[in-house]
Amino acid sequence: MNRLWVRITIALVGMTVLSVLTVTVVAQLNMTSKMAELSNRQRAIAQIVLLDTLQEYYALVGSWDGAERVLKSALPSFPQLEMENPRGGMRSGRRMRDSVRFVLADAEGYVLAFAGAPPRADRFDGQEMRAASPIVVEGRVVGHLLVDSPEVAMLAEAQQVVLDELRRYAIIAVLVVGAAAIAVGVATGRTLARPLGELAATARRFSARRWDLRAQEHGAQEVIAVAQSFNMMADSLERAEINRRNLTADIAHELRTPLTVIQGNLRAMLDGVYPMERQEIATIYDETRLLSRLVEDLRLLALAEAGQLQLKTQIEAAQDLARAAVAQYQLAAEGQGVRLQLAVPDEVLQVRADGDRVGQVLRNLLSNALRYTPNGGSIVVQVERTTEGVRFTVRDTGAGIPAEMLPHIFDRFYRGDAARARDGVRDSARGGGGTGLGLAIVQSLVHAMGGRVGAESRVGAGSTLWFELAADPVSDPPAPARTV
Repeated sequence: MNRLWVRITIALVGMTVLSVLTVTVVAQLNMTSKMAELSNRQRAIAQIVLLDTLQEYYALVGSWDGAERVLKSALPSFPQLEMENPRGGMRSGRRMRDSVRFVLADAEGYVLAFAGAPPRADRFDGQEMRAASPIVVEGRVVGHLLVDSPEVAMLAEAQQVVLDELRRYAIIAVLVVGAAAIAVGVATGRTLARPLGELAATARRFSARRWDLRAQEHGAQEVIAVAQSFNMMADSLERAEINRRNLTADIAHELRTPLTVIQGNLRAMLDGVYPMERQEIATIYDETRLLSRLVEDLRLLALAEAGQLQLKTQIEAAQDLARAAVAQYQLAAEGQGVRLQLAVPDEVLQVRADGDRVGQVLRNLLSNALRYTPNGGSIVVQVERTTEGVRFTVRDTGAGIPAEMLPHIFDRFYRGDAARARDGVRDSARGGGGTGLGLAIVQSLVHAMGGRVGAESRVGAGSTLWFELAADPVSDPPAPARTV
């Protein structure tokens, strides 16, 4: 079942069972090692005590005659070990000592003497030969000593009992802890999965154009981060949908005006109301030019925002670009009674950009400034170096823009009031029709060239619109600007 809470539960149970089994195996291995070490240490003690005695005896007598007395005399010195009998009760050290067996064999493993319990056979087998300690006199093996005790078997039996108990407790622990892990896993998994389920449900309803829905931000920190990201995306999509609707309505409105004029004039000519004269045809032609420019502006915006606008980027002299734009609008400014000035530094400022697009941006800014600068006002186009590149500034002495409108001036078809909405469709710089897309095109083109754009304004003190492009590194150091 591909559910989050199921996976979390399985993971917790698996880790719990693995932990219990690991502890059990480690304890079992450690216990086996400790018991084996205890048996070997006890056997080694006895062998060390007897080996020196038997070596001295053989060196003195020259044979093993009477060695049985030596073995029996050493039996009482065997270390005592009291431990619990696996089948109940305590086995005393004396009873255990009486059951110890010391066996002496010659170099070939044949039994010569023993003390304690009788040996199993007359000759050591392979295992007994490996367990026995050789007796070396003058560099020659003269015999073997085997210390054999039932304690070893008893320890193995006790060890098995303990290990069986350990396994039984491990099974109980696995069952108990596994059940607890299942409960914790289900609770934790459902706690984590519930906000995600709510988020998925919100996303499904949001996809059905419920643009006002937002995800609840609760749960784990990561889940909250996902919900916050979803809400940010939802805000962006809602704004995009609102902009799309507004754009559709604005395009319909902008298209309807010239189409209505064209259709009305043609109808009047056909009905004989207007004479079919050159002046009337020129009016219709002006409206078709407005339609053509609106379509071209929309196409340019679409290409720029989609990142498909073809730019011929090269090194351009910033002063030359500004000078060319000012020259195009000089006559229009004089005809409107506006003083148009250019302020550029003596140094050569170079930018890496598309010269045609920079000129288009400057022309749009100048057209916008002339539209709202009254008779007797002034417009200054300035080029200067900044810490981040080269800045082009268009500053006018118009009425200014209210603070609440300033963040929206680069939006498509945005106009601050109804009067501007109607006045804004007439481009005073060329006497033709505007489209309401000039500043939106400015922003899109500047961003396409890797620059940034901004505006400052104060009501009654005019407006300043600027854009900044990356400077070419070969440009000279900064120098003061001059007005021409």
